[in-house]
Amino acid sequence: MVMPKMNGTDCFRALRAFDPKVKVIISSGFTGNEIISELKKDGLAGFIHKPFMSDDISTTINKLIQSSSSSSDEREES
Repeated sequence: MVMPKMNGTDCFRALRAFDPKVKVIISSGFTGNEIISELKKDGLAGFIHKPFMSDDISTTINKLIQSSSSSSDEREES
């Protein structure tokens, strides 16, 4: 995960520091599975491997929305 000023891991951590509840999806062509696994433990919401199709993005976002919706429903019932 390489970007001009900051890598994806640093960006993820900066976003989470700014808002611990932010949902982050990372897309990369690299296959650093250990890095992705570690980020998932830290709250990464999803990962899309490049190259990808638009359906891949839609599916990942829909799963995230459904997951978030289910979580908020459970909190309302408590």
